[in-house]
Amino acid sequence: MRLADLVNIDHRFEKSVNLLLDLKDESKLKLYIPTRSSIKLLMEYLEEVDTFSGRRADILIGPYGKGKSHLLLVLLAIISGNESDEMKQLLERIGDIDAKASEKIEKIYKKKKLLPVIINTSSGDLSQAFVKSLNQALKRENLSDVVPDNYFSKALATITQWKTQYPDTYHAFKKAFKNHPESLISGLEAYDYDALSRFKKMYPALTSGSTFNPEIEEDALTVYHSVNKQLCERHGYDGIYIIFDEFSKYIEGHTPEGFSADMKILQDLCELCNASKDEQLHLTCVAHK
Repeated sequence: MRLADLVNIDHRFEKSVNLLLDLKDESKLKLYIPTRSSIKLLMEYLEEVDTFSGRRADILIGPYGKGKSHLLLVLLAIISGNESDEMKQLLERIGDIDAKASEKIEKIYKKKKLLPVIINTSSGDLSQAFVKSLNQALKRENLSDVVPDNYFSKALATITQWKTQYPDTYHAFKKAFKNHPESLISGLEAYDYDALSRFKKMYPALTSGSTFNPEIEEDALTVYHSVNKQLCERHGYDGIYIIFDEFSKYIEGHTPEGFSADMKILQDLCELCNASKDEQLHLTCVAHK
């Protein structure tokens, strides 16, 4: 009998983890193999969720294939209130290595609940990427009633006001979009900056030359602060946990144009996270070097 007849490779362990795609994949919890070092790191993150030390923004650095994304996937499953059989099995495996850590993790995941947000920087500036990623997370968790008080919601409210109170203006609005304004409205609901730009461009023609400039901010800092407050007050969440995966690739691929502005946005968000207490806001950037 050959060794190949006795030993086989479990191909499930060969697949890499994509946080955005695997966030709800319970099988990834079943495949996670805890070690003493990974449990120690996991506990450092969870301790910050359970208490407050002012270190809620950080960077996780490690080479490719080290297991950074898989570890963070487990972390997000714990803090999002996952009570599946796979989670119970994972706690048992952690308990076999560190019983105290397993007990602590179980207490945290039963009493804490945070909204996971995975940053996708495929297009647009960093502020836009943060806002769109938050919107995707809200849709994923069926939290469509949580809408930040920003330019998008103000634009939608303005359209609604035209429809109910100013029929002539609303008729002109529909005519401007050939009686099919649905695509613009859908774009505003999806936090699409092109749709917002079209609305701003069209606004003066409908309001005798006025400029659409509501007394609000449209930056990521304001949006996250507003949404986080609503999540905690109305939906029983303890906060938001942001993962900026492939952060080093984002830095390496960034053009000099706009880099300073994007880094200012990131700095402001880190400061907001480190200052957050009861309404928690966490940010972990993932880099391979």
